[in-house]
Amino acid sequence: SPDFEIFADSVDVDEGEYIHFEIEDLEDSDADLATSVEWDFGNGDVAGGDEVDYRYVDDGDYTVTARVYDEDSFTEREIDVTINDLNPDPEFTFDPEDPIEGQLITFDASESTGSPFDQISNYTWDFGDGNITLGQFVAHRYVDSGTYSVTLTVTDEDSSDSETFDVVVSNVDPSGEIAGPDPMIVME
Repeated sequence: SPDFEIFADSVDVDEGEYIHFEIEDLEDSDADLATSVEWDFGNGDVAGGDEVDYRYVDDGDYTVTARVYDEDSFTEREIDVTINDLNPDPEFTFDPEDPIEGQLITFDASESTGSPFDQISNYTWDFGDGNITLGQFVAHRYVDSGTYSVTLTVTDEDSSDSETFDVVVSNVDPSGEIAGPDPMIVME
């Protein structure tokens, strides 16, 4: 029966990255010629050939099995691979950038991206004043001046990630003029 080793150029990659697998040091003790090679990637996908490039689109731990057949029998070897999840990337803007107390501020998370294989399923906003809401596009009004840490958390089917900005809301004095320091946006 055939004897061989499995080579993989990496056994720990991010989802979507290719792994190169190949059969090495193939020997057959009974002088039969190896007739075929079958790869089972542990997720229902299979391929043939002495060398294959394969990419996983879902994170997890997988056992890859190579079967080398000769005229009479086959031999299996296994190798374990770890596929790491890619977190979504939260991004947001808000308008106006220099809000005053009582003014409606719109928040836009449309620049947030999921991994190439996972769509964003949830946008959660924490406005830093005790209010939380959901949605890609939302609006919020601060009744008091101050600096508020606004956190956007985006979630896909496998993971989540957050981005926080400080929003400085200026005071309006009774005459209607903006009072206090110059409003600004501070990125943490």
